This record gives sequence, C-alpha cells and structure tokens, in this order.
Amino acid sequence: MEYTTIPLEEVRLKIENYSKTSYELANLKSLKATAIVASTFIVYAILFLTISISLSVFFIGIAFWLGEILGKNYYGFYIVAAFFLVIFLFILVFLRKKIKESVVKYIFKLILA
Repeated sequence: MEYTTIPLEEVRLKIENYSKTSYELANLKSLKATAIVASTFIVYAILFLTISISLSVFFIGIAFWLGEILGKNYYGFYIVAAFFLVIFLFILVFLRKKIKESVVKYIFKLILA
C-alpha cells in the first residue's frame, strides 16, 4: 500500500480557503436575516402608522359626535379617553405576557428563516 504525501502548504491553503468560504457564508446568512427583519419591520411600521392615523381620525370623529349628543365637546373626548384607558388596562393585565411571547417567537422565526 502506497501513501501519497500532500505538501503542508497545500493543506494550509485548503484550510484557509475553507475558512474564508465559511466566513463569507456566515456573513451572507446574517445579512439575509437582517434584511428580512428590517424589511418586515418597515412594512409593519408603515401599516401601523396608516392604521393609527385612520383610527385616530375615526375616534376624533366619534368624540365630537358624542360631545354633540352630550352637549359639550370635551365630554365626548372624556368618554373616548376612558374607553382607551379600559382597553389599555385590559391589555396590561391580561394580554401583556401573551403579546410579548408571540412577538419574541415571531422575531426568532424571522431571524432563523
């Protein structure tokens, strides 16, 4: 049985090429994950802003309408503010943990995709 010898320099070059390729692959994978997360964030931010502005205008209209019915405009704004306070407290007490867990799972899913 014959053994072939590979020069040490050739082995070193192969290891060096392998490590450079592995490093570039890791960079590309992280760049892909970053691009996915950033683009998803931008889409959801635009969607959130659009819905927020639309709902703000809608609830301002509701506040004015309620104020007209009750005789004073600020009564309508008080009622709408109280409605949002109740919703906020409900989310804070009952849904905070579930929302946090779902957001963390979603972000990890985006990063690991």
